Amino acid sequence: MKRIFVTMLALILTAGAFAQSDNAKANKAKKEWKQKNKGDRKDMMKDLNLTESQRTQMKSLNEDFKNKMQSLKDDKSLSADQLKQKRLQLTKAHRANIENILTSDQKKIWKDQRDEMKDESRNGNRRKGNF
Repeated sequence: MKRIFVTMLALILTAGAFAQSDNAKANKAKKEWKQKNKGDRKDMMKDLNLTESQRTQMKSLNEDFKNKMQSLKDDKSLSADQLKQKRLQLTKAHRANIENILTSDQKKIWKDQRDEMKDESRNGNRRKGNF
């Protein structure tokens, strides 16, 4: 009986260790991806040649968007479908607000850059890692 108990305990501990290891690898991969691709958005904004006024507005918009998304994430009363819909609505509104700030030339550059990022994502050139 003791032998069975010790064997079961060893199996449980081993399984837990492997699960933590996989989770740690996934978190590391996600962190590395974020670091690697963090400059993409900065490069996008640099290419737009924003005026100081546009930069200020953009910073304010992004901060507001970030806070709203965090509020959604913290809201435990929403179902998964409701959360997805609200995120989609916020994202669409955020993009529309950004477009209102940009000139027509900047909008074209921004759209081209976004399309390029989408293509890279679809082709598997981005987001490498298990998470």
